[in-house]
Amino acid sequence: MGVGLELGLQRSDGVLVPVEISLSPWRSDDGPRFVAVVRDVSARYQAEAELRTLQIRDLDQQQAAQNEAEGAARLRVEQLSADLRQLEADVEKALVEHQVGELGAGLLFLLGEGAPERP
Repeated sequence: MGVGLELGLQRSDGVLVPVEISLSPWRSDDGPRFVAVVRDVSARYQAEAELRTLQIRDLDQQQAAQNEAEGAARLRVEQLSADLRQLEADVEKALVEHQVGELGAGLLFLLGEGAPERP
């Protein structure tokens, strides 16, 4: 015994109230007796509901913050990718210009207008 049982009891004004009932044995000179404790648990239920609401709100805020961070990371990756593509294009252009310059110097040499320059 002593285990709590949760039930709903109706008050005299008709409102249903959640209660917890604990029953414990008690020995007296007159024989075995029982003690019942009835406790209104409305406040506890309300506090538990508020706690669940706060936990859900906290999870929602954490998810929103994570989504925002992931979005910022995606934007940064996109910017870095664009920067890398531009760098690759610049390097390719420089290589082509260098090769064209060497080709031109070689042609001048073949035409007898001087030795090709080496970078």
